[in-house]
Amino acid sequence: MTRNSSKSNLLAQIFAAEENLLHPTASGFRNGHEPVHSSASGTCMNTPAEENHYYCHNCQQGDGTVEAVMSLKGISREKAEAYLRAFFG
Repeated sequence: MTRNSSKSNLLAQIFAAEENLLHPTASGFRNGHEPVHSSASGTCMNTPAEENHYYCHNCQQGDGTVEAVMSLKGISREKAEAYLRAFFG
């Protein structure tokens, strides 16, 4: 995993680490999917391009980077925070 201190890229890095690349859209968002949901189009999740929060249209939930790690990895908040500290500082 590539470390990058740019906060605007943190969420994209988190999703990419789980082999879930976010794709830019014409409206300034990035689309992808949460592995916990099936998505025929692969675009059930979106995030503003330069921000670190997301929204999943399948479960109608979303939040910040800690919650993204919790969802992607199926781990507790404590473990998600430790993961972020270890890999992103």
